Amino acid sequence: MSELVSVIIPVYNKEKYVEACILGARAQTYANLEILLVDDGSQDASGEICDRLAKEDDRILVIHKENGGLSDARNAGIDKAKGEYLFFVDADDVIEPEAIQELYSAVKRTKADIAISNFLWQTPEGEVLGDSGIIKNDIWGKRQLFEALTGENSFYFVVAWNKLYHRSLWENFRFKKGKIHEDEFAVHHIFGRCEKAVLVEKCLYRYIRREDSITSTNTQIKRLDVLEAICDRFDYVHENGPEDCLQSAARQLWEHYRHFYFAENPDADGKRRQKEIKELFHGQYPKLMRIKPIKVKNLLKYTLFRYWGYMKRV
Repeated sequence: MSELVSVIIPVYNKEKYVEACILGARAQTYANLEILLVDDGSQDASGEICDRLAKEDDRILVIHKENGGLSDARNAGIDKAKGEYLFFVDADDVIEPEAIQELYSAVKRTKADIAISNFLWQTPEGEVLGDSGIIKNDIWGKRQLFEALTGENSFYFVVAWNKLYHRSLWENFRFKKGKIHEDEFAVHHIFGRCEKAVLVEKCLYRYIRREDSITSTNTQIKRLDVLEAICDRFDYVHENGPEDCLQSAARQLWEHYRHFYFAENPDADGKRRQKEIKELFHGQYPKLMRIKPIKVKNLLKYTLFRYWGYMKRV
């Protein structure tokens, strides 16, 4: 008999999009679902839409709560979930009808802890802009997962929503509250608990790219949150990841420091944030210096930035 899968959809002021998202979850060819709609204190009609659709399908449970942010809403869904597997969907995105079936079949066939699929991104009007295209049908171990997280195409792996997780991966772990890029704070911890991952080449998730999304606004806050997440990832790899991933993790960390440092404007606020970035680097410096072998050019650039705040643009 198929096992229960919990589809967790956090909802906040998404009245234009949430119905299509919920209908996509309801239309899954995999029937043994519970659909958890977490209304995170919406101030528009999102909550009413959730309640109306819940009356039409007894697999839907609506959780109304005070606004706590996306991380808090996802965590509320995890806390209520009864399924053996968890799947996250953002309320303005859509999943393909076969998404859960494909991912569930893959994890059962391979006895994997997690299934990861390709995804495509499109405009709200339905125009397809592209797809990830990087994932090929395969089975990975922990080393390959960390290589993906610290490699050039890490974006395709750090998001929470193109994955089916065994619920044990989330035992005593939750998304970090109060951060815009909560996925990037979480996924490396989850990958660290995985012994086996199965990759599914099909595009099973439609990411809707909108100008007013959380990750398209609050640019300065976003930069610091991303950088903190990359630091957390580096720390985790440094302590728990395969040793041969440390070089790529260090390179990824430095590239983000350089990018965000020079992205700041030369005004008072920009200089203040540059100071915050330098202070954040102080905690990473000793770990970077312990990575062996260390190239002389890396030793110099880390030390110059740590003690004198000097960094080259290229």
